[in-house]
Amino acid sequence: MNKTRLKAFFVLLIFIFATACSQTPSHFTETDAYASVDYSFEPAETESAPGVKPDRTEKPGIMANEETDVTPEPTATPDATPTPEPADTPEPVETQEPADTPEPTKTPEPVKTPKPTKTPKPSKSPKPTETPTATPSPKPESTPAQADAESGQKSDKKEKSSPEPEKKESKKPMGVPESSPVKMSFFDDALFIGDSNTWRLKNFVNNKRKSDKNYMGKASFLCEIGFGLHHALKPLDKTSISVKCDKGQEWEIVEYIKQNNYGKIYIMLGTNDIGLHGVDKSVNNYVKLIKKIKAVTDADIYIQSVPPMGKHKQKKVLNNKNIDQFNKKMYEQSKSLNCYYLDVASCLKDSEGNLPSKYSSDQYVHLSNAAFPLWVDYLRKHTK
Repeated sequence: MNKTRLKAFFVLLIFIFATACSQTPSHFTETDAYASVDYSFEPAETESAPGVKPDRTEKPGIMANEETDVTPEPTATPDATPTPEPADTPEPVETQEPADTPEPTKTPEPVKTPKPTKTPKPSKSPKPTETPTATPSPKPESTPAQADAESGQKSDKKEKSSPEPEKKESKKPMGVPESSPVKMSFFDDALFIGDSNTWRLKNFVNNKRKSDKNYMGKASFLCEIGFGLHHALKPLDKTSISVKCDKGQEWEIVEYIKQNNYGKIYIMLGTNDIGLHGVDKSVNNYVKLIKKIKAVTDADIYIQSVPPMGKHKQKKVLNNKNIDQFNKKMYEQSKSLNCYYLDVASCLKDSEGNLPSKYSSDQYVHLSNAAFPLWVDYLRKHTK
């Protein structure tokens, strides 16, 4: 930088000197003046940034060097006013060298996390030595009276600590339990004795046999409308109701059984007796009839419960309450009589114990055709 300033200072001196020489005395010719003075100079070299071509500019009042020197035409120099001194040339601005671009720092490689060292398993602590238990001294035997007292105390504690809820007794079905249904041929040697409902069952079975000859096997029927237990105990009389067999002949029950060989006898009677004689007398008449039958046959006897009646046509004596009572007493009697009890009424009751309207032909005591398949199905699933 100092060298540049010195060069500029010398150039300025030369410029001033050249200007002074231009005002030559009269005995010098202009040509001699131009010839004696060399106006050419090399401009000061300015430092430039590396890789940048230096800028050669003409200084004011100084002509750039050319390959051929051109002599300027002389001009008459008037007495001119002194040429003002040229203004100081501003110092050239230093070209700042570009700062070195810092090399990109290398991304440090991620430090590998060391694998967790396995914690050593805790060493098993030695088992504590078992301390010998003292053998209990034998208790003196308690007397029966003491044992009863102790047991009584324990039972009292249990009752006080946690009283057990009362268990409701589930109603068990009366009579023969349910089993797999038997074939229709099971009824080949069966006789059905009863009143109007058995008479209606006979008509239902006969209609079924028109399309299925084996329906209810070869079962026979001995029944009549309005027939009751009190009729069964009387001798055959034209003035009394008597049962009729399949051929339409009237018979005494015991006499008919004596003349025919049956392996099973199904009886359903009582509906026409409860309203006339009450529950107890009807039960007694039933027991008498069964004893007479058992005296003449070794057949298995099935006592069928009396079906319920419609809810809205129950009478003062003939009603579902008395019917249920009659059935329960006959169930108890069946045990002493060595007979089978079939609770047919259970499959014909609604939730209130009444005969549903769809199973009744008159909303009273007579069954409809819709009830007979249930009756037959119950018989097939409750046999011995």
